[in-house]
Amino acid sequence: MIAVAALSVRAFAEYVACALRVFCAVCGLAAIPAHATAGQPGTLDPFWANGSALGSGKLITAVGPRHDRPSSMLAQPDGRVLVAGFCPDIGLCATRYNIDGTFDANFGNAGSLPQVFVPNVANVSPSLALLPDGKFLLTGTCADLEDNDFCVFRFNADGNIDATFGASGSTSTPIGSADDRPRAMRVQPDGKIVVAGTCNNGVDSDFCAARYLPNGGLGASFGSGGKVVTAFSIRDDGVNAATLQPDGKLLLAGFCRSGSFDKFCVARYDRSPFPAPACSLDIDGDTQVRASTDSLIHARIALGIRGDAVVAGITFPINTQRKTWTQIRGHLVSTCGMVLSP
Repeated sequence: MIAVAALSVRAFAEYVACALRVFCAVCGLAAIPAHATAGQPGTLDPFWANGSALGSGKLITAVGPRHDRPSSMLAQPDGRVLVAGFCPDIGLCATRYNIDGTFDANFGNAGSLPQVFVPNVANVSPSLALLPDGKFLLTGTCADLEDNDFCVFRFNADGNIDATFGASGSTSTPIGSADDRPRAMRVQPDGKIVVAGTCNNGVDSDFCAARYLPNGGLGASFGSGGKVVTAFSIRDDGVNAATLQPDGKLLLAGFCRSGSFDKFCVARYDRSPFPAPACSLDIDGDTQVRASTDSLIHARIALGIRGDAVVAGITFPINTQRKTWTQIRGHLVSTCGMVLSP
C-alpha cells in the first residue's frame, strides 16, 4: 500500500496495465489479434502467413532467381523475423517478415518482396547477429585478387547498409595465406564483434577468429593484431560454432582430424572479463530511483510506447541528466543493451 500511495493515479493505472500486458509487449506479441487462442502444441500457427497458398503457418519465399539457401534466423524483440542466407546467383541475401508472416515492406529494397542483397560475396552459411540498437550484422566471404577473406557487413534496422561501419558498411580481413571462411559470429556485451571460421594456410586449414571494434576496425588487443589462428592437427581443422562465456572467454567448436576420422574439437581463449555495465534502474540519471519518473518510464517502454510519449507529462527533478526520449533511448541502448526502435 505504501508503494501505491507514492504513485499518482495515472502512474498507478499504467502500472496495472503494465502488469497485465508486459509479457506480450516484451515478447512482441501485442500485435496478435485479441481473439487468438493457443492451438495444440506442434500444430501449424493459424496466425502466421494466414492466406498463404500453402495454408496458414507455411511460406515459400523466392529471394533469388534460382536456389535460395537460408542458414540463419532470429526473432526481433518486436516479433518480426529476420532470415538470411546465401543465394548463389546474388550473394548474401536476407528478408524480414512481420509478426503475422507478411513481408515487412519497410525492409531493404522497395517492392513486393523486400530483400537485402550483398553481391559478389560467397558464403554458403552466413551468420546473422542483431545489435541492441536494431542494426544487424551479416558475415560473408569476400574474394580479393588471390583468395577469399572474412567479410562483415552492418545494416541499419531498415535493411539499408550502414555506411558508418568499416569502409562504407563492410570490413574485409585476410587471416590465412589462402581462403578464409567465416562460420560463426558473436557480439560481446561491450559491442565488440567476434567472427570465427576456417582459415587455410596454403597446406591445410585451421581454427581462426578475428575481433572487431563496434566501428568495424580490428581490435588489436585480441590475439595478434586482432586475429588468432589455432591448429589442432596436420590435416584440415575448421570452426562451426562459437560462444562467449559470462567471464568473457571465447569458445570455438568444430572438427579436426584424429587418426583416420574427424572428431569434435573445442578451443577456449582467454581475455579479461567484460566491463561491468553501468546500467541501473535510475533511467533519468538523477541518482535516485523514483516511481513517478524511472519506474513510469520503464512501464511505458514495456508497454511498447516509444518516442516523446514515453516522457509526456513527467516532471523531472532539477538534477536529471536524461529528460528526452532521445537521451533515454541512447542510454538504454548503449549502457543496458536494450533493443529499442527510435
